[in-house]
Amino acid sequence: MRRATLTTAALLVALQAPALAQESGLVQPGARVRVFHHCAEKYDPGERRERVVCEEQTGTVASLSSDSLVLNVNNEGTFASIPLGSVSRLQLSKGRGGAGTRGALYGGLAGAFVGGLAGLAVCSSVEDSTNSPGACALGGALVVSIPGAAIGLMLGHSLGREGWVDIPIEGVAVSVGSAGVGIGITVQF
Repeated sequence: MRRATLTTAALLVALQAPALAQESGLVQPGARVRVFHHCAEKYDPGERRERVVCEEQTGTVASLSSDSLVLNVNNEGTFASIPLGSVSRLQLSKGRGGAGTRGALYGGLAGAFVGGLAGLAVCSSVEDSTNSPGACALGGALVVSIPGAAIGLMLGHSLGREGWVDIPIEGVAVSVGSAGVGIGITVQF
């Protein structure tokens, strides 16, 4: 009786797993994803050992069904259908950016350098200047470094690398062995 209850529970989970993965809302049509699929072990002669090598596909989710994921790979109508059973890793794009602080720092430094040179040039061209060359350079550096930092912040934020977050893949495996039918549930994180 206990075995029949466990088998029934496993079958119910097996039937619900694709629906739960799709209803979870993590992967929706229009989302940008990176998929690692059809992985295989290959010998690497340089390292003298076996390595796991996967095909990698990046694109926008066109559709998701219980057995496949269809990606628009270049936004020009080229689609790739990937069987969900072959997917070993799935990542969702967090978007580009994350380099705003570094961009602001570099932009501010570049602005200070250019402003300092401009301040020196202005002071040396004015005959009756009462300011020292150091004060002119410092004034120019301060005035130009702020807009330089702002421009660097915007560029760093918009041109930063694309960030990715792993999405757990849930799967159900049904196998037939010599002793009969076995049902196993495989959860990968």
